[in-house]
Amino acid sequence: MSLVPTYVQLNNGMWAKSPIWFGQGWYVCVDYDHPPELVMEKKGGQWRYLNVEEFLKSKDISAKLLTGKSSALRLFPDDHWKKFRAAASWFFEFTEAPGTLTNMILEGLSKERPEEDGTPYEFYK
Repeated sequence: MSLVPTYVQLNNGMWAKSPIWFGQGWYVCVDYDHPPELVMEKKGGQWRYLNVEEFLKSKDISAKLLTGKSSALRLFPDDHWKKFRAAASWFFEFTEAPGTLTNMILEGLSKERPEEDGTPYEFYK
């Protein structure tokens, strides 16, 4: 969690405030002082041979991997952040404005570029 909001310009031109994209056993979060991060539960072993860039592309997020995998216990949105689970994570950078998913958590959505304090991920066409 950040003390300062992070704004991400989506591929529809809208601005999402502190968005989290998620599905069963995975999520992508953004933070003002770190690159975007994919977090995946280690259950089932799908993370072992994961091509991070292909996985994100299947979620309408174009990315370039920045780091190798790290491991930790993490909370997940699909159980309302209640239980720590073994997880793998990777930092990446957006290569295009990301899309929206049905499963998205955000603090706000705006048509205009936010003027308040925060960090914007802005994309130019």
